[in-house]
Amino acid sequence: MRIRLIILFGLVAVMSFYSHDSLSRIDRTKAECEKTKQKISKIESKMRQGYRASEGVKMDDELRRLRKLRSKYCR
Repeated sequence: MRIRLIILFGLVAVMSFYSHDSLSRIDRTKAECEKTKQKISKIESKMRQGYRASEGVKMDDELRRLRKLRSKYCR
């Protein structure tokens, strides 16, 4: 009986550890998603204001990179 209680408490401790870790991972993913969306909005706003060709190439490259990140984090 005592061994069963020890095993039970061990399992509960391990499960609570993993659930806490997964929650913090979810929070980090949500934060990265929001941060990426904000960066995309900022660049799109700059593009609507007008830019030189060289700036446009850089902004397009950055948007492409950020959109890949958004597809990774924002599911």
